Parts: sequence; structure tokens; C-alpha cells
Amino acid sequence: MSSPAGTARPARVRRVVALVGALGIGAAAMPACAADAERPVIAADTLLVGIAERRGVREGYLDLLASTGLLLRPAPVNGPSLLQGQDSDSRRLRRAPERVIVAKSADLAVSVGPYESAASATAAPDDRGHYVAVWRTDDDGAWKLQVDAALPHGDAPGAVDAVAGLPLLAWAAPAGSCDANALGSAERQVVDARAGGAGAPARLYAADAVVLRSDLAPVAPASAPRAGPNWRDAQMRGTWVAKSQDLAVMTGLVRTDGNERGYGFLHAWSCEGGSWKLKLDLENLPR
Repeated sequence: MSSPAGTARPARVRRVVALVGALGIGAAAMPACAADAERPVIAADTLLVGIAERRGVREGYLDLLASTGLLLRPAPVNGPSLLQGQDSDSRRLRRAPERVIVAKSADLAVSVGPYESAASATAAPDDRGHYVAVWRTDDDGAWKLQVDAALPHGDAPGAVDAVAGLPLLAWAAPAGSCDANALGSAERQVVDARAGGAGAPARLYAADAVVLRSDLAPVAPASAPRAGPNWRDAQMRGTWVAKSQDLAVMTGLVRTDGNERGYGFLHAWSCEGGSWKLKLDLENLPR
């Protein structure tokens, strides 16, 4: 895929995304019933919050994170390694999913919703925004947190209460199976566009796609602000494709000329009408 006219594509971006295009996926056994597919994911999210309320945020994440789980803070880091090196904390976390998408094979899911956290159980919240959680099932079929990102944007008080326990917002489920090589090509087009200072091509977005940036509540792509700084150096840190080949997540680290430390990005792709569509476009820009 060529770069925008007059723009040289970073070598590392080209190399990393080429590796994504070579991804192979095995056959999958479909679950007997896909009804209420979101319920176990919501339960896992609720369990995380419950542990965090009783024992602190650190313990909540340690209980639910996969051993390879990543936290985008704002760059991707191994969550268990980071948290095990920290002391127990008294911070408390509240959050509730307002959107959930689950693969037909029930082994990969994404949840999105508002969160708020406070220094202690009795303190007023001092951090509000939206979170994104990527869930995968382990060998025992339990949902584990594979990626977690928190994007503060100063949401109004009561945002969690406004969605907790209510029906989820409509987010179309994946339909059909899509080719893994086509997934690599779609991701490559997004990286090319960002290397040239543009946003992802509009034709790649799902009709109900969500764009998330630091300091920005979830919006539709057409309402999103300018793409942001040009990507200079992108390193893929994780790619997960459901066995049903209808849902995929890619995350990594990107550097720009103005940010050598880098920050995390995350793209969730849904198979719709035989093509991969960008369902969630997240950049955790440093504040």
C-alpha cells in the first residue's frame, strides 16, 4: 500500500505491519448458542470493579489481567509486571460498560464505558473518562483482561450511574468471517494514513464506529477532531483474532517527532459484509 503523495513511510511502520499481514488463524468451533453473549463480559467487568472497591484498584487488575495483559498508561506496558512492583493502594474504581462486542466464537470481546476513580473509598472522584477493555478467554474459558486503556476527559459527575444496569448502546455484532490477510492490509492502510498526518480512511470505518482520544469522549469518526501528530515509528505489541475470524484487536506503541516516549494505540476490527471494518479507533495521547 503506497503512502500519501510526497510522504515517506517510516521503515519500522512498514516492517511491523507487514508482520501483521502474515497472521494465520485456525478453524473454530462455534458455540451452541450465541444468545446473551455480552453477559459474561459484563460480569467480568463487574467483578473487576467489585474487587477494586473492596481491595483497591491494583488488586482488582491483578486478579483479572491475563499474564500477558497490557495496560495503556499511555504507552503499552505489561500489566502484571507493572502492578506487582507497586505497593497496595487505596484507590477505588467505578466503571460500567455502555458498549460491548463479542466474537461468535466467544473468545474475544471489547467493552467500552465511562469510569471514575478516587483516592479512597470515602474520597470524591478525582479522575473521570472512558475506558476500553479487551477480553480473551483463558484455557478454562474464563474471561481475562488482555488490554485495558483509560482515557481521562473530565466527564461530568454521574456518568457511571447514568449507564450502570441499563441496556447497552447498540453496537452491531460481527457478521460472517473475514480473511486474516485482508486484516493486515486494512491495518496497513490506517498506519499509512497516520504516517502521512491523516486519519484512517473513512471507507474503513464501520457505520457505528467509535473514535476515542485522550480528553475526548467517544464520538463518531465524522465528529472526531484532526487526526493528530504524524506517526513516525509504530511498533505492534499485540494482535488477537477471534477463532471465528469476525473480531480482531491490534494494539501497539507509536512515536511522533514531538513524543519520543510514545503512546498507545488500539484498533478493534469487526467483520461486516465480508470486509474488515474499523469498529474502535483509540489513541491514548499523553495529556
